[in-house]
Amino acid sequence: MKPQSRYLIASVVLHVLVFGALFISAFFHREPEKVRIIEAALIEGGGQKIPNAKPVPPKPAPPEPEPPKPQPPTPEPPKPQPEPPKEDPVKKAEQKAKEEAKKEEERKLAEERKEKKRIQDEERKIEQERIRADAERKRQEEAKKKQEEAQAKAEAERIKKEEAKRKAEEEKRQQQAIADDLARQEAEEQKAIRDAQAKRAAQKAAEDKARADAALALANAEEQERIGAAQATWLEQVVAHLRKFWVRPVGSPGSFPCPLEIKIRPDASVVSAQVRRGCGSAAMDRSVQDAALKARQLPQPKDPRAIPSDGTLIINFCPSPSECGR
Repeated sequence: MKPQSRYLIASVVLHVLVFGALFISAFFHREPEKVRIIEAALIEGGGQKIPNAKPVPPKPAPPEPEPPKPQPPTPEPPKPQPEPPKEDPVKKAEQKAKEEAKKEEERKLAEERKEKKRIQDEERKIEQERIRADAERKRQEEAKKKQEEAQAKAEAERIKKEEAKRKAEEEKRQQQAIADDLARQEAEEQKAIRDAQAKRAAQKAAEDKARADAALALANAEEQERIGAAQATWLEQVVAHLRKFWVRPVGSPGSFPCPLEIKIRPDASVVSAQVRRGCGSAAMDRSVQDAALKARQLPQPKDPRAIPSDGTLIINFCPSPSECGR
């Protein structure tokens, strides 16, 4: 509950209690006693005391005359005061009753004023409390408002700082992204350059290899051709050498080719000889093989490369160059 509501309720309850007390006191207030008026008759010469009659006060003694002064004239003596009139008891009683009623009225008025003052004091106190509560509430509201404003300002500053930080980070991220893109583009360009250089180098190497292979093939071909030529020349020498050891069998034809396989050592010495295909008869086959075995040592070629690496020499034996159909 707010302080204003509490103060308002307290004020209403206090007023109800005050007016209730005044209302109840109206029923229990004692009325002033009525003045009893006594009637009496004065009897002359009776010497009897009059009831309820107050004695007549004695006449006041005249003041003594002042002593005469030498120079000023003697003042006139004061005139005797007239005898005060006798009071009427009825009137005196009525007057007393009026005075008491007046006093009672004044007392009531005083009590009412006092009660009114008390109520006013209470109301003033309540009002002061309300004003103080309102001032405290306003102070608290002002303090709360200032605190909220300070918090709002701090929050705004925080948001501003966070926004600035976010913008700085975003700018940094964008700059980093740009730098990364530039680095990536440069890396890609460098890679493209390296790839192109590698491709050109590979192409050049391939071309060089192709040229080298072609040159080597040409050299090998030429070499093989030279070896083949040297080998052909040497084989003719071998066949001619074998004819020296060949004995023609009786009844052999004048011309026949006889393929002969000879196993030789690197020094061209004969290891074995075997006719690969029949020369026409068993006697002819044996005669050719025997000629190779009898030779034992074949002539050395001028070019050592003419000797096969596996030591297998295949020749086409003929009785004479003219008989081989050259």
